[in-house]
Amino acid sequence: MLAIERQLPEVNEHHYRTIVTDWFSRWYGHTKEMQTERPVEMKVINAEASDEQPRGAADAHLSSPYSGTAASPSPTFVDLPLGVHLHILSLLDVASICKLSQTCRYMRGVAGDPLLWNRLLERDLHTWGVVGHRSHPQVYRDAASDLTSKQIYCYCRLHGAALPHPLDHSLAGRLKSLVRYISGHIPKVLMFGSGLESLPVVRAMMLDDNSPYRPMGFYPGQDGVGSGMRIHHRDTPVNLVTLYTATRAERTAAPTGDTPRVNKLVSYYDQAVDGRPPELTQAVRTLCQHSDAMILAIDANKLDGEALALDQTILSAMVRWPGDQSPLLVIACSSTPVPALSPAQVADKLDLCSLTRPWQVHSIAMETLTGLEGAFDWLLSKIGH
Repeated sequence: MLAIERQLPEVNEHHYRTIVTDWFSRWYGHTKEMQTERPVEMKVINAEASDEQPRGAADAHLSSPYSGTAASPSPTFVDLPLGVHLHILSLLDVASICKLSQTCRYMRGVAGDPLLWNRLLERDLHTWGVVGHRSHPQVYRDAASDLTSKQIYCYCRLHGAALPHPLDHSLAGRLKSLVRYISGHIPKVLMFGSGLESLPVVRAMMLDDNSPYRPMGFYPGQDGVGSGMRIHHRDTPVNLVTLYTATRAERTAAPTGDTPRVNKLVSYYDQAVDGRPPELTQAVRTLCQHSDAMILAIDANKLDGEALALDQTILSAMVRWPGDQSPLLVIACSSTPVPALSPAQVADKLDLCSLTRPWQVHSIAMETLTGLEGAFDWLLSKIGH
């Protein structure tokens, strides 16, 4: 965990607004009286902010070269205190901050301040539609890396948080597809989770007009679990196996309250027996041994209480089957335009950063199924790595 030894001054919106408005008034030279009072007032403002500004050799380059001096007849932007600079920059987008850092040496130092990038991470992380094992800041912090906050931000944006996953058109990718075609191997993907039972995810994939997929065939399950369908993703056949905790009739008639309902995927529910971790049933274990990837479907508006406990229990048992390198895709489905949970919050609730396998969380809109193809692009690109 990266230690933050200092914090930004507590934001006083009225104080900052007064300072910035006063600066613009003087810059345009509206009144001579305000221009003559400026040097004295700037000394007072910087004296008040000096107790809030960080001290030390590491922050020496961030001191404004013009702050609190009467040598500058017309005030400039760098006359503002450091705390005001950091607050203003934290309201800008990353592209604007990078352009501002190219104006002078002082603004380059301010634009690279770790506290600024910590705040940008907190602000932007929950607006990203994709978060994964290489694009979640907590992964880098848990690794105790020497990366700065700015570098962590850039790595997260580079590895899937901002850009869709590119298709693998390389020679290695084409050879891998050719080997699968010759061998006749069709990837088998297991889909499970509380989202399958609270939202019509499978029905939307099969019948919705916005769905990019159509079922090419169906096959029954074994011992009451593991029924599925075959779909084509960009001309690649995929066997999609759906795993429900119970039948539709059992889920409808499930008791409410503290009594746990039937769960056909794990050998026990809600708490480990004799301190053992949750175990998959034999039928599900057999399916996992011959699967290539997993999809966890959750409702981004209802991931709490019983639904969260259900997903945590099944996921903790499923991640032990198959190997550690099989990818895990979490689709955070939402029936509302703005989901209650962002992909980053979903990853935190499920503790995905502790997994050793590749994983990603994609935000999916149920009405249009936006983002579903990009999610499958990433999943299939990781199979066999």
